[in-house]
Order: sequence, then C-alpha cells, then structure tokens
Amino acid sequence: MRYINVILILVIIYLGHTLVHGPNGLRRYQEVTAELRQAKEYTRNLEERNLMMKVDIESLKKTDGSPTVENLARSNLGMIKSGEVFYRVIFPSRQEASGK
Repeated sequence: MRYINVILILVIIYLGHTLVHGPNGLRRYQEVTAELRQAKEYTRNLEERNLMMKVDIESLKKTDGSPTVENLARSNLGMIKSGEVFYRVIFPSRQEASGK
C-alpha cells in the first residue's frame, strides 16, 4: 500500500509539472495570450490608420482646388504660392551659441 501511495504522489507531481511547464501548459497559454493581445492591438492601430487614410482620400476626391490640397502641398512638400516670399530661419547650434 505504501508503494501505491508513493507512485500516486509521483504521478500527481509529474502531472502538475506537465500542466504548468509542458508544451501546452499554463506558461505557454500565458505567452500565447499576450501575443494575441499584442496582435489585436496592432490590428486595431492599423484599422484606425486605414480609416484615417480613407477619410483623407475621400476629402481629397471631393475637393477641387480647395484649401485641403493647398495645405497638404504646403506642409508636406514645402510648396509656396507665386508672389509669396519664403523665409528660412536658422538657429545656431548649442555649441556655436556657447562659443566653442
């Protein structure tokens, strides 16, 4: 009877260890759950980005010569209108300002 108890205890310890540390154990479950959470967050960010791009595309399609296209050209491409004067301000670097 004593041998049976020892064998049962060893089997229970083995099963417990396998449950936690095995290839499909609790640790692996937690790792996969964390990966899934990150993938869902990444997907959600991409969906938001796609939605913003669709809105931008639709606004560009609807406008004909409106300020939207002009603002994009000014901010992204650095374009200016004819007759405007462009001033570029260059600030001295920290080393030049301290006299080095």
